[in-house]
Amino acid sequence: MAILTKIASRLRRVGLYLIDDVTVPTYLIIFVIVVTVSGILYHCLTPIGHGIGRDSSPLSETSLRNGLYLSLVTVSSLGYSDMHPVGASKVIASIEVLIGMILSGLLIAKLASRRISFHVSRIYGSHARDFLDSMSDRFENIAQRIERWGSEYSTKYQRISVENGVELKAEMIRNIESIVGDISSHIASLNEYVNHELIQTDYFENVPTSSIVRLGETSDSMIYILGQILIGLSPQSRVEILQRSVRRKISKANRTMLEISRTVSEHKGASERPEVRMVFEDVCRVCSSIPRTLGDAPEPFIPDQIAWEANDPSPLEEADDESATMR
Repeated sequence: MAILTKIASRLRRVGLYLIDDVTVPTYLIIFVIVVTVSGILYHCLTPIGHGIGRDSSPLSETSLRNGLYLSLVTVSSLGYSDMHPVGASKVIASIEVLIGMILSGLLIAKLASRRISFHVSRIYGSHARDFLDSMSDRFENIAQRIERWGSEYSTKYQRISVENGVELKAEMIRNIESIVGDISSHIASLNEYVNHELIQTDYFENVPTSSIVRLGETSDSMIYILGQILIGLSPQSRVEILQRSVRRKISKANRTMLEISRTVSEHKGASERPEVRMVFEDVCRVCSSIPRTLGDAPEPFIPDQIAWEANDPSPLEEADDESATMR
């Protein structure tokens, strides 16, 4: 199923390219080449009985003009029935008819789409801009929530005593879980949206540069602030706050944001704009630093580890033993 979806996506891209990017003069040149080559083949194959026929019988000889005439009525699917292909020329005629139908369809689609493509691109670009701006607003709001949480943590969390602060600690942990959950869900929605749009069309060619840059800047700010908050956690609060569910959501959101950043940076329509490429390269760098902040959370020792470390001398103790021996 995935293979069929990929094939359908590629065919859709090829169709859009043929309609939107290939010019009308190019199609006219292809049409002339097909008619001319096929007419020459009809003419050359006629003396051996595989070219032009009339009344169900092959002609013994003919002119190039008749070959071009038969080619033209074949590619246009006209067929006056005064001449027809015989023998191997039937294969050539079949291929020529298919090419003619494809060229005719592409020309009609191109001429029809040219009249509405400008207005459609404006409407599509406006919708894409609104979505990206809306996502940027959400990222800015989340960044502000992270900053407020960090301020509350620095003033309250570390001063909470074990006796009277259990509920307040639990509330602050729930708040950071909620923030991380929103980050993960919004980034997943953005990734799904971008991938879907890229399958349908060259998305970034229709989106204003300012909206793409703003999305990159707000993403960079949100991930950077989150990373700074994680770095500032004390060892004890790191164990309490960075629980498995929180770490998993942060890791998933970070990987997805890194995937989005690479998709934008590598896409032709976006990478050709220096400001877009630069801002999402910054996002990639910030996302690459997040796993190190998550890896700082200490893991609890197990008894076997404690016993092993107690029986295993440290390098400093080994040095002291050697010094005593030398003395």
